[in-house]
Amino acid sequence: MKSLILTYHRVTDDDAVSHFYDVPVSRFRRQVALVAARAKGMQVVIAFDDGTADHMRAAEILAHHGLKGVFFLVLDALNQPGCLVRGDVGRLAALDQIVGSHTISHRQLPTLTDSELAFELADSRHRLEDLSGRAVTWFAPPGGHYDARSLPAARKAGYLYVRTMDWGYAPELEPGGVDRLLSTVPVLRNISERRLETILEGKAKFPGFVFKQIARRLLPAGAYARLRNWTIQSQS
Repeated sequence: MKSLILTYHRVTDDDAVSHFYDVPVSRFRRQVALVAARAKGMQVVIAFDDGTADHMRAAEILAHHGLKGVFFLVLDALNQPGCLVRGDVGRLAALDQIVGSHTISHRQLPTLTDSELAFELADSRHRLEDLSGRAVTWFAPPGGHYDARSLPAARKAGYLYVRTMDWGYAPELEPGGVDRLLSTVPVLRNISERRLETILEGKAKFPGFVFKQIARRLLPAGAYARLRNWTIQSQS
C-alpha cells in the first residue's frame, strides 16, 4: 500500500503570491477540504518546509478539519523575521500537529562532514523535542539534497521517517518507521483541483521529475534552474 506526502512551502495571503511555491490561502483552504473529503483509501500527510510564519495559520486550518501536518523546522531560523518563533513550536504541538526537523542550519547534507551531519540531525531533534514536549520522528533534508550517508545517519539519530523532495508516492508509513527515503508531491500555486484529485486517487504520474533529474546532471546551473522552474510549473 502506498501513501502520499503533499509538501507545501508558503501559504500566503491571496494578494501576496510571489513564487511558484507560494499557495494562496483561499486555495489552500479548498485543498485541505478536498483532502479531508477524498483521502479515504490512502495515507495522506501534509508537510511544510522551512518554518515560515504563515505555517501557524496553516496549522490552524488543518486542525479545523481534523488533519495533522508535519512541520519541518530549521532551528536557526526560529525567531528570525518571517519565520515562526520558538513559542510556536509548542503551539503546533498543542494543535496536535507534528514537528519535524529540517536541521539546525539548513546546510545541504552532502556538504557536511560525518560529525557535522550527526550533530545537525541529533541536536536539532533533541532541541525540537524540548520545545514541543513531544518526540520528533520526522526529518527532511534541506533542499531535498541527500547522499548515501543520510538515511543511516537519520535512523541512528532516532528518526523514523525521512522525506526527500523526490517526486512520487511514498510507501506505507508504518508506526515503527520506514527504512526507505520517502518521496513527496510538491504543491505549487497553480495546481488545479482536478490534478489534486488525480493525485489523491493514487493515479498521478510524474514524468517531469525524471526529466528534471537527468537535466540536473547535464546542464549548467543557470540553464537547469530555468528548466526546473518550467518543469515544476508544468507538472501542476
